Amino acid sequence: MSYPDVAGLTVALDGSTLRVTLDKADRRNAIDDVMMRGLVDTFTAAATDEQVRVIVLAGAGNHFCGGADIVARNAPKDAPRPRAGAIQRRLPTQAHRLIPLVCEIQVPVVCKVQGFAAGIGFSLALAADFTVAADDARLWEPFAQRGFTADSGATWLLPSSRSGWSRDRR
Repeated sequence: MSYPDVAGLTVALDGSTLRVTLDKADRRNAIDDVMMRGLVDTFTAAATDEQVRVIVLAGAGNHFCGGADIVARNAPKDAPRPRAGAIQRRLPTQAHRLIPLVCEIQVPVVCKVQGFAAGIGFSLALAADFTVAADDARLWEPFAQRGFTADSGATWLLPSSRSGWSRDRR
């Protein structure tokens, strides 16, 4: 099976290890819509690939993931403005599909965190089977400080992880 790279996402099958790297270091590896679709497609394909024995999810540069790239969703000045609620309408097919996929995939997922893991980056770290955090890792859920409701499963993942949540359900 082949695993194509997409803009901002590098995917390589190294023996039986699928290495998935968020590769937008200049934006703290913030995940845009293209990367989100690429992650969903990659994890979906890996779920049935007998060659893949482990998935390693990492970020390029000094940070794991600065969250969702909201700025990338801004249309150029000459393009029509998105409808109100456009971000919320995309959540069920993007972030709200990705996080359960990471939780439920029958392939171990190892998340390597350095620097910031904010928003969906933090949710990915919580959803992984194993997360290895560097000394400089900064795990942050910015939603409450900004007056938003947390998305990407954070309201379930965070308290579950704090209470010794176990992935025994496999």
